[in-house]
Amino acid sequence: MGEVFNLTATTLNLQRLGGDILIHGDAALSDARKMIITDDGNIGLGILTPVEKLHINGAVVVGDTENAAPMNGTIRYNAGSDELQGVVGNAWTSLGSNWEKVDNTNEITDAIYYNVGSAPRVGIGTTTPDATLQVRGEETCDEGSAAASMGNSSVTLSTSASAARVGLDISCTGVWSSNPEAKNIGLYVSTVSGQSEASSNIAAVMNGNVVVGGITGQQIGTGGTNVLAIQNGAAPAASSGTPTAGIQIYSSELGAGGPSVFHLMTGDGAIVKLYRAPALTPADASAVSSTYDPTTAA
Repeated sequence: MGEVFNLTATTLNLQRLGGDILIHGDAALSDARKMIITDDGNIGLGILTPVEKLHINGAVVVGDTENAAPMNGTIRYNAGSDELQGVVGNAWTSLGSNWEKVDNTNEITDAIYYNVGSAPRVGIGTTTPDATLQVRGEETCDEGSAAASMGNSSVTLSTSASAARVGLDISCTGVWSSNPEAKNIGLYVSTVSGQSEASSNIAAVMNGNVVVGGITGQQIGTGGTNVLAIQNGAAPAASSGTPTAGIQIYSSELGAGGPSVFHLMTGDGAIVKLYRAPALTPADASAVSSTYDPTTAA
């Protein structure tokens, strides 16, 4: 009966005492075809003097991983999202395309993206911003929420009457369109899904004086360069019960097809109307009837 051999795998020792290990070491071969493991443990692919643990003179192809909990610093190619990703803060972060994801989550709505292309754009909550800065908020709330909150905590040291702190400055320095109907829109508020009343769309709370036309200098009036436009519409619904303090300003037509009328309605429902009336008819220039005596005629 023959002998039975049991084979087991063990460690293959190369350069047991140390020293470099060079593969494709023939001098006739270019360094680009060589691989080296140096005496201090660095690996070089295509380079014989690696300065890091892995130094590659060429491209690297990576795929996905089956490891459910990869270490920070791991990189992979995620075919599902078609992007190169790395683990930062124990979460996968996009490394691909021109977009840089600035947080450590996988959800688009929780992330900040920056496009470093020819027209740099920043998207908060969106990977495809339509402007230089787009903020998209999808937070569900019971009370109040804001897609963007802007504050100004700076200190105004000047004692001048023209000193001002600006929390939000909206301006346009581009070239005006040749279309006479074009407009520079500094602030636009769209309708809201489910909205039934125009009054439920936007509210502004001003804790101070409100100036139209500029912080200092000429306002609307003689020499003013700004115009306050009031859209034609229907009169606000009259409130029931005890009149409340306040004034409402609105514009509506004076009858069907008539001119626009400026209305000012006080809290008790009284309305002051300003509009251009038809011209007065010429006075009657006919002779006074002789049936009147001279005193009455005079």
